[in-house]
Amino acid sequence: MSIYETVKVFDLSSAPPDLREADDLAILRPDAEADDSTILSLKVGCFATPRDRIVKKPLTREVTYTEFQLHRWLVEHGAQEGEDIFLRWSADDQLV
Repeated sequence: MSIYETVKVFDLSSAPPDLREADDLAILRPDAEADDSTILSLKVGCFATPRDRIVKKPLTREVTYTEFQLHRWLVEHGAQEGEDIFLRWSADDQLV
């Protein structure tokens, strides 16, 4: 058993312009009045439905272009498939 765990935090302020300007990620942008930034936890990888239950209608979900770009950016910068990571947006002058 490990006594430590690596926590990966990805900072959107260092992401490509397409991701920084995406409306989908606007909620994470720092608020001028707030001292703290918002942190979002997410699992990197594919969206799937459980196979061990009977589903009358298969669950389908389209991936937005922003989600596709975000996934690609995370994987290119060290996120592993199935890994839980944190996503935040620091102020421009406070890169993580």
